[in-house]
This record gives sequence, C-alpha cells and structure tokens, in this order.
Amino acid sequence: FEVRATALQMAMVAAGIANQGTVMRPYLVDEVQSPTFEVLRQTEPEVLTKNAVSTSTADQLTDLMVYTVDEGTASPAAITGVPVAGKTGTAQSGNPDVPPYAWFVSFAPAQDPEVAVAVMIQKADIVGEHTGDGEGDVSHEPGRHDAVEGQDEERRQHA
Repeated sequence: FEVRATALQMAMVAAGIANQGTVMRPYLVDEVQSPTFEVLRQTEPEVLTKNAVSTSTADQLTDLMVYTVDEGTASPAAITGVPVAGKTGTAQSGNPDVPPYAWFVSFAPAQDPEVAVAVMIQKADIVGEHTGDGEGDVSHEPGRHDAVEGQDEERRQHA
C-alpha cells in the first residue's frame, strides 16, 4: 500500500478541515501591484471541492487537533492567546536506509482560521518524546511556530 503526499497537499488537508470540509485551489500570487502600489490583478479564491469531509467531521478533527496542541505531541506549537489546531506525525521515506520524515500540519486560530501550514522535514534527526522514534516532535523545528505566530502578529497590527 503506497500513499504519497506533498507538503502543499497536506497544507490543503489542514485548510480543508479548517474550512469545514471545503478545499480551496491553492495559488502563489495574491495580487500584482504597479510601482505605485495600484492593484493590477487580484487572485479570487476558488473552491476545488465542497464537502471533502462533513462539517461534523471537520469539527471533531479540529477539536482533536486543538487537544493535540494543548495537551499532546504538538504542545510546542501553542501560541499564548491563540487556539491552535495541529497534528504531528511521521511518514516512511520508502527507502529502508532513510529514516522516516517528520510532519506537522496546523491551522490557527482554530475556530476562525486565517492560516494553514504544513512542514515536512526529511532529516529531522529527532527523538520523539512519546514514542522514541521521531514521531511527535516535528513541532520543535524552527520556522513552524514563527509562521503561525507571525500571521497572528500581522493580524494584531491590522486590527
């Protein structure tokens, strides 16, 4: 049985849960501006799939992911004052000489999401707090917390 996923695909999974089962088409450029900052072109959000999971399933997954940040393996992803939904994990490399990859997917704020992220680390070289095999500790990696916290800081500045 073989399953493969990219970091973008896993970010879309997290975003789909955050969006109550609606999966959006990803895009790289939000807007194009002139040298005088006039918006020349704006990307419009586009739905790829509605009801990838039911609203009930999305709510249950969100609750479980929040618990994982609040009490479980993703606790280093916690941000004071911001409910964060996240899940750590590992994926086999497919090569017996290569250790499993470490993964982390997340969205925040959990009940009113503004950002979804996925992090995959090929050579994490970490030991898991719970399993001893690397599972569960990817949230310690630099950059993941900064991405979510930076989005929160930007939101506070624009409020």
